[in-house]
Amino acid sequence: MIRSLRLDPRLILLLLGLVNGVIYVFLVPPWQHYDEFNHFQYAWLVAHRPDLPKFGDDDPQMDRWVLASMIAHGFYRKLGLVPPDLSDPSKRVSLGGYSQLTVQPLYYLLASLPARLIPPDQIDAQLYAGRLVSLVLFLVTLLAAWGTVSELARPDNPLRWMVPLSIALLPGVVDLMTSLSSDVGAVALFSLFLWASVRLLKRGFSAGDFAWGLAATVACLFTKNTVFIALPIFLVVLLFALLRNARRAFAWGLIGLAGVTVLALSLTWGDAALWYRSSIQPQATRAVNSQAVLGTHVLRLDATIPASPSWLPALIYQHVPLSDASQLMGKQVTFGVWIAGRIESAMAVAYVVAQLIGAAAAGFALRAIFAADVWGPTNIGTPALGAGISPGVGIAVEAVLTVVLLLAVFG
Repeated sequence: MIRSLRLDPRLILLLLGLVNGVIYVFLVPPWQHYDEFNHFQYAWLVAHRPDLPKFGDDDPQMDRWVLASMIAHGFYRKLGLVPPDLSDPSKRVSLGGYSQLTVQPLYYLLASLPARLIPPDQIDAQLYAGRLVSLVLFLVTLLAAWGTVSELARPDNPLRWMVPLSIALLPGVVDLMTSLSSDVGAVALFSLFLWASVRLLKRGFSAGDFAWGLAATVACLFTKNTVFIALPIFLVVLLFALLRNARRAFAWGLIGLAGVTVLALSLTWGDAALWYRSSIQPQATRAVNSQAVLGTHVLRLDATIPASPSWLPALIYQHVPLSDASQLMGKQVTFGVWIAGRIESAMAVAYVVAQLIGAAAAGFALRAIFAADVWGPTNIGTPALGAGISPGVGIAVEAVLTVVLLLAVFG
């Protein structure tokens, strides 16, 4: 008798991801991924130098090899650009673009492993070897996606295979995850971090999941600044993993206190109202000056101070015209308008207090007018979570909808 063959769904998922990923690895021409040549430069320097490269380091011969490969594969022709002149060996040429040498090194250390076995001048072979390292990380991402959704969904829920399968087949994701880029390492390691975090939140604290989450967090810190957020998230996850059931209220209280503290520390106090700025001058832009045209304060700007990020011009600007800001006062976006510098702090507090008093008065009035059997089932219109919706999910949805509202108001 022939037994029926039953394959593990995870194996099928990984096989589909592998086939699709291999197609992208070799179908996309060399250097056609975003800034791939600068990412390759970092990996090449790691592979063929005894120490980690620093910002400003380069290898003129490697630059020539890469540029020759870019010309051979039609990089400049496809973009309608004039290729660099490589006819004079004594003339120094540069890759250009945005250097990646300021990025954390973990991904490039991984991408450089197969390149160490390939001669330095075999540029194309080293590029494809680095892409194959990214392909392995793509498969790790798929496995982490399956594990994360499996922790959240019931065994019979189709999301357990629909989510990772969608990731495996989504062209934009596969295109990114098969390129030579530090974004690949960031996505893969943060996916592992999310899987460990969900296990801690759902199952409670365990030494194994803690070690897994801690290792993934540290790996994120050595991969790219876009996933540094793993550290504060992991601290919150640990808090909720340790404080469970009746102690969750204490955890929420600590989170609220930390949120208010971080908000207060993140705001710039003393800047002129109604303005944003991209310069990083240490002095406040609102200063007392006896020569002020109106009142006692002037707008103080230091034109010699650079902007942050460095590619931004050092500007001051308004997000919302004053005429529009006056119409927003007292509406549901008071806090956002205050953050944008559109109303004074005292006025913002007054509006919020007035809104709370008005809402409370309206609720008590409805309670006094209608009988308990009328207002009781609806709690006088107080929003409530639907069946199966946890407070965390409710807060997340409310936050997203609030951002959408503010984007609509601010244009």
